[in-house]
Amino acid sequence: MTLQIREATPADAMLLNALGYRIYRAHFEHLWESKSELEAFLASEYSLDELEQSLNEQAVCWYVA
Repeated sequence: MTLQIREATPADAMLLNALGYRIYRAHFEHLWESKSELEAFLASEYSLDELEQSLNEQAVCWYVA
């Protein structure tokens, strides 16, 4: 099996949104005392709007495999 890595595009925003929520929760949810603060953080980092802006930023690179 060959792993293919490519730079993400704005079309990947929905994928990154789903992965961001799922993976962050799986690894870091236990560190948060407040569920509402965790949800606010996830919304600020992995919302579709934030991801689309980030994916269009010239100084930022996201990669998907």
